Amino acid sequence: MTKDYISRDCDGFELNPIGFVSPGAQSSRYISQIEEIAQKIVDAYGLNNLAFFFQGTCTENGVYVFEAAARMAGGSTFESASILSNTEYMENSIDCFLGNPQSFSMEKNEKFFEGRFLSMKPGIFSKLAAREELLAEGILKKCWMFLREGTEITSSHSSSNRIAVAMSEGNTAEEASEKMALALSRLAALDENGIDCSDWK
Repeated sequence: MTKDYISRDCDGFELNPIGFVSPGAQSSRYISQIEEIAQKIVDAYGLNNLAFFFQGTCTENGVYVFEAAARMAGGSTFESASILSNTEYMENSIDCFLGNPQSFSMEKNEKFFEGRFLSMKPGIFSKLAAREELLAEGILKKCWMFLREGTEITSSHSSSNRIAVAMSEGNTAEEASEKMALALSRLAALDENGIDCSDWK
Protein backbone atom coordinates (compact mmCIF):
# COMPACT_ATOMS: atom_id res chain seq x y z
CA MET A 1 0.00 0.00 0.00
CA THR A 2 1.49 3.36 -1.01
CA LYS A 3 0.25 6.91 -0.57
CA ASP A 4 1.43 10.23 -1.93
CA TYR A 5 0.66 13.13 0.38
CA ILE A 6 -0.86 16.39 -0.85
CA SER A 7 0.53 19.49 0.87
CA ARG A 8 -0.65 23.08 1.05
CA ASP A 9 1.84 25.42 -0.60
CA CYS A 10 2.36 28.95 0.72
CA ASP A 11 4.91 31.22 -0.99
CA GLY A 12 7.13 28.26 -1.82
CA PHE A 13 6.99 26.73 1.66
CA GLU A 14 5.39 23.30 1.98
CA LEU A 15 3.18 23.14 5.08
CA ASN A 16 1.51 20.21 6.82
CA PRO A 17 -0.10 17.56 4.57
CA ILE A 18 -3.74 18.18 3.71
CA GLY A 19 -4.47 14.82 2.07
CA PHE A 20 -3.28 11.83 0.09
CA VAL A 21 -3.77 9.86 -3.12
CA SER A 22 -3.42 6.10 -3.50
CA PRO A 23 -1.86 4.26 -5.16
CA GLY A 24 1.18 6.48 -4.83
CA ALA A 25 3.33 7.21 -7.86
CA GLN A 26 6.54 5.74 -6.43
CA SER A 27 8.93 4.19 -8.92
CA SER A 28 10.00 0.55 -8.71
CA ARG A 29 13.31 1.81 -7.30
CA TYR A 30 11.52 3.32 -4.33
CA ILE A 31 9.29 0.27 -3.85
CA SER A 32 12.27 -2.09 -3.66
CA GLN A 33 14.03 0.24 -1.22
CA ILE A 34 10.90 0.53 0.94
CA GLU A 35 10.63 -3.27 1.08
CA GLU A 36 14.33 -3.55 1.97
CA ILE A 37 13.97 -0.98 4.79
CA ALA A 38 10.88 -2.76 6.15
CA GLN A 39 12.74 -6.08 6.24
CA LYS A 40 15.71 -4.48 8.01
CA ILE A 41 13.39 -3.07 10.69
CA VAL A 42 11.76 -6.48 11.17
CA ASP A 43 15.14 -8.20 11.45
CA ALA A 44 16.72 -5.58 13.71
CA TYR A 45 13.92 -5.67 16.29
CA GLY A 46 12.90 -9.31 15.93
CA LEU A 47 9.33 -8.46 14.99
CA ASN A 48 7.55 -11.73 14.31
CA ASN A 49 4.14 -11.51 15.92
CA LEU A 50 2.75 -8.03 15.36
CA ALA A 51 2.05 -5.30 12.84
CA PHE A 52 4.42 -2.39 12.50
CA PHE A 53 4.63 0.70 10.37
CA PHE A 54 7.13 3.27 9.28
CA GLN A 55 6.82 6.64 7.64
CA GLY A 56 9.34 8.27 5.40
CA THR A 57 9.87 10.45 2.41
CA CYS A 58 11.06 9.61 -1.09
CA THR A 59 13.72 11.94 -2.46
CA GLU A 60 16.04 11.90 -5.46
CA ASN A 61 18.66 10.42 -3.12
CA GLY A 62 16.42 7.59 -1.93
CA VAL A 63 14.02 6.82 0.91
CA TYR A 64 14.52 8.41 4.32
CA VAL A 65 12.67 7.07 7.37
CA PHE A 66 11.57 9.54 10.04
CA GLU A 67 9.29 7.34 12.18
CA ALA A 68 8.85 3.65 12.92
CA ALA A 69 6.74 1.91 15.54
CA ALA A 70 6.04 -1.69 16.53
CA ARG A 71 2.28 -1.21 16.38
CA MET A 72 -0.51 -0.47 13.98
CA ALA A 73 -0.58 3.07 12.65
CA GLY A 74 -3.12 5.20 14.49
CA GLY A 75 -6.06 7.35 13.50
CA SER A 76 -7.87 6.29 10.34
CA THR A 77 -4.77 4.60 8.93
CA PHE A 78 -5.52 1.06 10.08
CA GLU A 79 -8.96 1.07 8.43
CA SER A 80 -7.73 2.74 5.24
CA ALA A 81 -4.94 0.12 5.15
CA SER A 82 -7.63 -2.58 5.20
CA ILE A 83 -9.43 -0.96 2.27
CA LEU A 84 -6.28 -0.35 0.22
CA SER A 85 -4.91 -3.88 0.76
CA ASN A 86 -8.17 -5.88 0.79
CA THR A 87 -7.45 -7.45 4.17
CA GLU A 88 -8.73 -7.14 7.74
CA TYR A 89 -5.73 -5.24 9.06
CA MET A 90 -6.82 -4.87 12.71
CA GLU A 91 -8.21 -8.39 13.14
CA ASN A 92 -5.16 -9.99 11.52
CA SER A 93 -2.82 -7.87 13.63
CA ILE A 94 -4.56 -8.96 16.84
CA ASP A 95 -4.53 -12.62 15.78
CA CYS A 96 -0.85 -12.35 14.93
CA PHE A 97 -0.03 -10.83 18.34
CA LEU A 98 -2.04 -13.54 20.14
CA GLY A 99 -0.35 -16.30 18.15
CA ASN A 100 -3.56 -17.40 16.44
CA PRO A 101 -3.26 -19.16 13.04
CA GLN A 102 -2.83 -16.77 10.13
CA SER A 103 -4.52 -17.36 6.79
CA PHE A 104 -4.65 -14.10 4.89
CA SER A 105 -3.03 -12.51 1.90
CA MET A 106 -2.75 -8.85 1.00
CA GLU A 107 -3.96 -7.94 -2.46
CA LYS A 108 -3.63 -4.61 -4.15
CA ASN A 109 -6.96 -2.80 -4.44
CA GLU A 110 -7.41 -1.91 -8.11
CA LYS A 111 -9.45 1.19 -7.27
CA PHE A 112 -8.08 4.73 -6.90
CA PHE A 113 -8.48 6.77 -3.73
CA GLU A 114 -8.14 10.36 -2.64
CA GLY A 115 -8.23 11.53 0.95
CA ARG A 116 -8.39 14.94 2.59
CA PHE A 117 -7.86 16.05 6.15
CA LEU A 118 -10.76 18.32 7.10
CA SER A 119 -9.74 21.17 9.38
CA MET A 120 -11.61 23.91 11.17
CA LYS A 121 -10.78 27.51 12.02
CA PRO A 122 -10.61 28.38 15.75
CA GLY A 123 -13.95 27.96 17.52
CA ILE A 124 -16.19 25.32 19.12
CA PHE A 125 -16.81 22.38 16.76
CA SER A 126 -20.47 21.38 16.45
CA LYS A 127 -20.90 19.14 13.41
CA LEU A 128 -19.62 18.20 9.96
CA ALA A 129 -22.58 19.05 7.74
CA ALA A 130 -23.42 16.85 4.70
CA ARG A 131 -21.20 13.96 5.90
CA GLU A 132 -23.99 11.37 6.14
CA GLU A 133 -25.54 12.38 2.81
CA LEU A 134 -22.24 12.13 0.93
CA LEU A 135 -21.57 8.68 2.39
CA ALA A 136 -25.10 7.50 1.50
CA GLU A 137 -24.75 8.81 -2.07
CA GLY A 138 -21.40 7.06 -2.55
CA ILE A 139 -19.57 10.33 -3.16
CA LEU A 140 -17.42 9.50 -0.13
CA LYS A 141 -16.18 5.99 0.58
CA LYS A 142 -15.35 6.82 4.21
CA CYS A 143 -15.27 9.83 6.49
CA TRP A 144 -13.60 9.25 9.85
CA MET A 145 -14.30 11.75 12.62
CA PHE A 146 -11.41 12.86 14.85
CA LEU A 147 -13.24 15.27 17.17
CA ARG A 148 -16.50 15.24 19.09
CA GLU A 149 -19.16 17.93 19.32
CA GLY A 150 -18.11 20.63 21.74
CA THR A 151 -14.36 20.32 21.13
CA GLU A 152 -12.58 23.67 21.12
CA ILE A 153 -10.24 24.44 18.22
CA THR A 154 -7.58 26.93 19.29
CA SER A 155 -5.29 27.23 16.25
CA SER A 156 -5.31 26.89 12.46
CA HIS A 157 -2.99 24.96 10.11
CA SER A 158 -1.91 22.33 12.63
CA SER A 159 -2.79 18.70 13.28
CA SER A 160 -4.84 19.77 16.31
CA ASN A 161 -7.49 21.50 14.18
CA ARG A 162 -8.24 18.42 12.06
CA ILE A 163 -11.81 17.33 12.67
CA ALA A 164 -12.00 14.42 10.19
CA VAL A 165 -10.49 12.73 7.16
CA ALA A 166 -12.62 12.02 4.10
CA MET A 167 -11.82 9.42 1.43
CA SER A 168 -13.28 9.02 -2.07
CA GLU A 169 -12.99 6.02 -4.39
CA GLY A 170 -13.01 5.80 -8.17
CA ASN A 171 -12.26 3.50 -11.07
CA THR A 172 -9.73 6.12 -12.19
CA ALA A 173 -7.67 8.72 -10.34
CA GLU A 174 -9.72 11.41 -12.08
CA GLU A 175 -13.01 9.96 -10.82
CA ALA A 176 -11.70 9.82 -7.24
CA SER A 177 -10.51 13.42 -7.54
CA GLU A 178 -13.81 14.64 -8.97
CA LYS A 179 -15.76 12.98 -6.16
CA MET A 180 -13.48 14.56 -3.57
CA ALA A 181 -13.88 18.01 -5.13
CA LEU A 182 -17.66 17.62 -4.98
CA ALA A 183 -17.51 16.43 -1.37
CA LEU A 184 -15.31 19.34 -0.32
CA SER A 185 -17.72 21.81 -1.90
CA ARG A 186 -20.65 20.39 0.11
CA LEU A 187 -19.04 19.55 3.46
CA ALA A 188 -19.01 22.25 6.13
CA ALA A 189 -17.45 22.38 9.58
CA LEU A 190 -20.05 24.19 11.67
CA ASP A 191 -19.42 25.90 15.00
CA GLU A 192 -21.83 26.06 17.93
CA ASN A 193 -23.74 28.93 16.22
CA GLY A 194 -24.09 27.07 12.92
CA ILE A 195 -21.45 29.24 11.21
CA ASP A 196 -19.28 27.57 8.55
CA CYS A 197 -15.72 27.55 9.92
CA SER A 198 -14.26 25.15 7.37
CA ASP A 199 -10.52 25.61 6.88
CA TRP A 200 -10.33 23.95 3.47
CA LYS A 201 -12.40 26.35 1.36
